[in-house]
Order: sequence, then C-alpha cells, then structure tokens
Amino acid sequence: VLGTGWTPADVSEYEHLLPGNDKVVTNAQFEKLAKEGKVPARVAFVQSPGAEEHDRDFPYCNSVTSMVALKQASYVREDNADGKAYILYQHMRTPGNMEMFYKSVQDNDDIFLTKATVTGVEEQSGSLVVVAKDTLLNEDISLEVDMVVLAAGLRPTTSDNSSINLSYRQGPGFLDLDLFDGYADSPFICFPYETRRTGIYAAGCI
Repeated sequence: VLGTGWTPADVSEYEHLLPGNDKVVTNAQFEKLAKEGKVPARVAFVQSPGAEEHDRDFPYCNSVTSMVALKQASYVREDNADGKAYILYQHMRTPGNMEMFYKSVQDNDDIFLTKATVTGVEEQSGSLVVVAKDTLLNEDISLEVDMVVLAAGLRPTTSDNSSINLSYRQGPGFLDLDLFDGYADSPFICFPYETRRTGIYAAGCI
C-alpha cells in the first residue's frame, strides 16, 4: 500500500493573484492561521487561477480542495460575528453525502458562492480587492477583503520522488499517464486505488 502523502502545489506563477503578498495565502497556510486563531473577517477563497486558464482549476485540485474551501469559509463565520466569506470557483466538487455539507454552507447568508473568472487581485488602502467576471450574476464584481486564499491542490509526493524501486521487467516505477496529472494511475476507472502493478495500491492523496 503506497501512502506517502502530499505537499501543496506551487501557485507562485499566477502573478495576477499577488501570490507574494502576505495577505494572499494558500489553503494550507490558512488552515495554520485558523489553528492559531487568526481568521480575518473578510476572506475570498479563489478556487481557479482565472485569467490564466478560464476553464481549469489550480494544479492538482480535486474534491478535497472544494470541501476545504467550504470548511474554511465556515471558519470565517464562526470566528467573526460580522464575518463574510466569498468562494469564487470554476468547479465545485462535493461527492456523495458531502453534497449535504455544501448545501448547509450555501444556506449561510454571509457565505457568498459564485462561479467566476478571477481576473486579478489588487492592493488598495491596506485591503485587497478581488476582481472577477463571468459570474453567475452575469456581471463583473469587485470584492474588498482582508485576505485571499488560493486553492493550492494536493501534489502527491510521488511526483518528486518515485518512493519505490521495483526490479521486474516493466521498469522501477509506475507507468504514468498524463491523464492523471502525476497521480498513480489505475487500470480501470472503477478501481481508482488499484495501480497497473499487481498487488500495489495507492492510498490517500497518491
């Protein structure tokens, strides 16, 4: 069973989102801030790089990053009496009974969700302004917030290190396919944990 874990995907290339700004953090960094009790009152959760690739999410995004955004938006409301959270997405993935959690977040009047293309993040008078277009409202919007959270995906450690070194004839590692973005591939879509190497199974984020 191969379960070597993950690291946050790199989002530094999306310069229009100000990734070097100390008020622009990844979802993993925001989780640490929440643990320390440092949740701002106005937070925008950006699920897609937007202007760079209109129809795609950040690298290695999946249902986990969608559900993390919903969970962290709830932190903003729970920790601040007047808190407001904004989730801007291209795709929202909440499989199975997680759809009920999605619905409960939608029912919170101070958590705003919309499909949108984020075209930029600007710093203005000590705050950040998130600019988005192509929203479900059919209009462009600007959101003034205290912090922006970028949905860095879960990059499997096997993308950097092979983790195993097999000796039989198909070669030492896995037969990777571009289709799976660096994840250990499966022989059948119905069996996502079984790799094409008999007896080896991928667990967790691999």
